[in-house]
Amino acid sequence: MTTRAPAVKSFLRDLLTDMPMTSADKLQVSYGYPVRSVERKWTFVGEITWDEIRWVTNRSREETFSITVGFSAQITGGTPEEVENYVTAMASDFEAELAANPGMSGLAITSIFTPKRMNSWPVDPALYEAQFETVVTATCRP
Repeated sequence: MTTRAPAVKSFLRDLLTDMPMTSADKLQVSYGYPVRSVERKWTFVGEITWDEIRWVTNRSREETFSITVGFSAQITGGTPEEVENYVTAMASDFEAELAANPGMSGLAITSIFTPKRMNSWPVDPALYEAQFETVVTATCRP
């Protein structure tokens, strides 16, 4: 099967890596879920799921797939509100970068960012963590 999904996933990882917030706050960026040495502030591109594959001509097809993009942070001495606002800012920066280039420099016909879920919890009495999960849906012609 020919697909652009891995290339799009790499593009999204590079987009995360190049965000100003990534270098300013030293965010860890991971292709897939990090397995060790997870930083207190990190982001990842994860699961790929195919939503639709269809023929658009007798020799060309389009695929629509979704890629999970997650944002996670721990803030010492923070509140649930502060840590949720921080991961929302991470996701907002990413959304703005993607909106400026929805065709992903020619990889996709179009793409869209969709928030999925956000949650926060105490890690210990002095540390809160939040995660914001989003999905980027892309339509491509392989």
